[in-house]
Amino acid sequence: TIYAHQDAEDDALIGVKSTARLFGDDSPRWLRRFLVACVLLMMVAVILAAPAGRPVALVVALCGVWAMGWHLFGQLRRLRLDD
Repeated sequence: TIYAHQDAEDDALIGVKSTARLFGDDSPRWLRRFLVACVLLMMVAVILAAPAGRPVALVVALCGVWAMGWHLFGQLRRLRLDD
């Protein structure tokens, strides 16, 4: 969606459907929702996949999800759809 905004005008001319065209100016709001859903679902997956009785492994894995979430949040903060 982020990169699709670069080609949104060309996509409209040739009739290509994209999430950038679908979401339009609401893309940042949609991307934030997807970010939250992604992090929550990844946390659930990590919790379900973590070996029983290994709390350190669970904490390390959840820290990875946390770091991924902050990385994606940083990308959204710097997002400029018109650039």
